[in-house]
Amino acid sequence: MVHSVAANEFPGRSAFPEQEIIEIEDLYKNRANMIIIDTRTDFEYNVIHIKDSVHVNFEADDYIDRLREIRQKDGRKMVFYCNGLTCTKAFRAHAAAAKAGIRNTATFDAGVFTWARTYSDEAALMGKSPVDPNRLLSREALARRLLDANGFSERVGRNSLVLDVRDESQREATQLYPFHQRNVTLDDPSLADSIKKAAAERKTVLIYDYTGQQVRWVQYLMESLGVSDYYFLKGGYRGFMNL
Repeated sequence: MVHSVAANEFPGRSAFPEQEIIEIEDLYKNRANMIIIDTRTDFEYNVIHIKDSVHVNFEADDYIDRLREIRQKDGRKMVFYCNGLTCTKAFRAHAAAAKAGIRNTATFDAGVFTWARTYSDEAALMGKSPVDPNRLLSREALARRLLDANGFSERVGRNSLVLDVRDESQREATQLYPFHQRNVTLDDPSLADSIKKAAAERKTVLIYDYTGQQVRWVQYLMESLGVSDYYFLKGGYRGFMNL
């Protein structure tokens, strides 16, 4: 069954009216004749993606070069997607491609989660396909793991591990818990090892990012590892500092 979405849930369409939009049914029917471009970060892609999509991180320095290499080998329509529905990264990635002279393009703005719920056999979650819809985490599931600054700080101590998963560019010299935390980016393979070690030692795992947005993806890692004693800092570093 195709999950319908109200038109007003697509804010990117009014912001980028010049872009061709492809609806979910059309993408599914014509996917073999299209290059589906995942524009998100490495960590997001590894958590969940459209099956057989090509990962080209919009934030990478070689983004346009990668697209040009793909276009030289393949003339099919390029379709850009991100998380949807309110995420505009796919629109911005599409706009950057158009500015670079790359043509025959479109945006799929319903996003990867709508796709996974609708066509579970054509998506991969934590490396497995088809996707079990019951493993797609709700916002309520995330909310239950969020702590405000006081609640988070109260749990920092000898029986906890604090992981700062901000990017190096975001971290600069400021750490919230310099004597208790470990710095590790989301794309670092040691992230999972650190979590597993803390769980084996029966420590509470406390994680914070920059704005409280990336921990949504970390939750999938926690659940896949079978870790139950973990929390995230609501609003991330910026929320803690009231920035």
